[in-house]
Amino acid sequence: MQIPDAMRCLMAGFHQDVFLIEPTLDGATRHAASCATHAQLVESKQFLTSLLDGSHNQAEIREVWDELPRDIRIEDDQQMVAFLKHLRDWLPRS
Repeated sequence: MQIPDAMRCLMAGFHQDVFLIEPTLDGATRHAASCATHAQLVESKQFLTSLLDGSHNQAEIREVWDELPRDIRIEDDQQMVAFLKHLRDWLPRS
């Protein structure tokens, strides 16, 4: 699956110190989102909506996760999907 540059930009905001700067998931998400434009956030939401629409299995979602630039690690597949769903739900629609 092709990962858009907008999603790569957003995920790059989840650097190794993000939870030191913002200790909550919402705060870390806000911090990461501040690295992207509004248009990039909307495009990222569209990508995540497609990724998580039920047409991709865990292995495909994990493959995308492993290709994303981010310093946070989530080994458990259910937690990874929960994180991606949180991100999708947090992002603006338009």
